[in-house]
Amino acid sequence: NLVLAARTAAACADRIVLEICAAGAESAETGAVLRLHALNVLERRAPDLLNEGAAPPGLLDLLWEARRRTCDELAPRAAELAAAFDLPAPVTAPTAFLVGPTGP
Repeated sequence: NLVLAARTAAACADRIVLEICAAGAESAETGAVLRLHALNVLERRAPDLLNEGAAPPGLLDLLWEARRRTCDELAPRAAELAAAFDLPAPVTAPTAFLVGPTGP
């Protein structure tokens, strides 16, 4: 069954990613970012976990609350985190989407 194989492979990959996130979660520099990524992975997998009985009811509420707390923790560093992507100014300019591309 290809669907089952794909779900199993994705679950294995997610487990590896979550183990990496857990290993770095205590770092002051990257902990909150890794925690946010882990919460997003868990939310994406929540329907399967709930459907299979591997997670308790109310899991999504707990995930959403944890994500709100993590985002609140990351908010003061938003500019620093965005700068880490080294995106060009037209992408990061607050009004870039209003002006449109500049021509010759």
